[in-house]
Amino acid sequence: MRKLFILCLFLVVAVASIGMAFAADNIGGHNFNIPNGFHEESSNATPVSLGTQFNKVFKNDKGDIINITVFTTGKDTNFTVNPDSSYQNKTINGINGFISNNTVTHIPTFSFAEDNNQRFVSIAATNENDIEACLK
Repeated sequence: MRKLFILCLFLVVAVASIGMAFAADNIGGHNFNIPNGFHEESSNATPVSLGTQFNKVFKNDKGDIINITVFTTGKDTNFTVNPDSSYQNKTINGINGFISNNTVTHIPTFSFAEDNNQRFVSIAATNENDIEACLK
């Protein structure tokens, strides 16, 4: 009986630890996993001519940032993604998109369209590992 209690206690701690590694956040209809240690710095939703732009910025104590922007359109408008030559095709956690490393700030940005090209997502972060973590 004691072994069963210890096993159950271990499972509860393991599940709780997994839950604490990421905080879920819905931005513009897309669910993101914000890595542990990051806190929301700013947030806004701005109506624009073809839809709405949602933006949230997260920071951690080390000064790392994650900047997520989601632009949604109406049902009659679709995005056509034509990245410039600084972007390269990239798949992160099964999501096909494009990545670029800003030559001034050296911050990678991953961008992709989803929902029948009616939602455009852009994630800029201090490092690519944080981008990957957001999309798990």
